[in-house]
Amino acid sequence: MKAITTHYLGPTNTRGSRIYARAESLRHSVPYDYALDAEGNHEAAARAFCVKHNWTGKLASGTLPDGKTHVHVFLVEGLNTWAVSLPHASMRNGTVKTD
Repeated sequence: MKAITTHYLGPTNTRGSRIYARAESLRHSVPYDYALDAEGNHEAAARAFCVKHNWTGKLASGTLPDGKTHVHVFLVEGLNTWAVSLPHASMRNGTVKTD
């Protein structure tokens, strides 16, 4: 199973705030979009990561207990039900679309 983790990187002297996504040995960062809330930014970064690396599928997203790390995992296609058990995690669904 592939999992994408995302976390917030604050601004530096040379770069603005961004969300950093990584999985396996792959990495990608996207500028923070102030029109979105924090969860929306993390989900958008995970989708951008998927588009960049040609990963497709339906994602389930949650936050680890540290409150800083967001995890995005692919759901298995063809199942009518699914469950993810992460203590203290909030779950949201999204679909990865490549244009």
